[in-house]
Amino acid sequence: MKKNVIQVITCLTVILCSIMAHAALPEANPPDFRGIRWGTNINSLSGFTLVHNWGISKVYERAGDRLSLGNVPLEIVLYEFYMDQFFSASLAGTRQPEEVERLLRVTYGEPYVNFTQSQLVHIWSLENVRISYSRDFSDGFYSILINYMPIARIYNEQIEQAEREGILRDL
Repeated sequence: MKKNVIQVITCLTVILCSIMAHAALPEANPPDFRGIRWGTNINSLSGFTLVHNWGISKVYERAGDRLSLGNVPLEIVLYEFYMDQFFSASLAGTRQPEEVERLLRVTYGEPYVNFTQSQLVHIWSLENVRISYSRDFSDGFYSILINYMPIARIYNEQIEQAEREGILRDL
């Protein structure tokens, strides 16, 4: 009897811990970035200005975009489209890098961390989204790259193939 009670308590504890751990996890598949669903066709959006055409992808700015992350001012927010489908967002700045790191940790949990002599890199791999934060120690510049992996994988395969064929050299 005592053994059964201990097994039931242990089982309930494991279930409760699993529920609490799951509740504490970030959303495994954020459906959008700043209200734009991953995979949205650029032709269905308005207010975007082309800033760079890589040929294989195009990078845009959005008119009236909020140049901040929480209360931290940013210098850049860019949107990248592959075959006209939204798959990547880039944010960058120089102010309050510790606050940016804190916001990312609060939102996505503990990252994989990599240090070099000149740079810190944090990576969060969620179900369909990968977030990379890097900060250069020499000038304080940091960037956040958010990739929607179902499209980013295809994009990366195309880049690798073009490199093998000698089509891309110094992108």
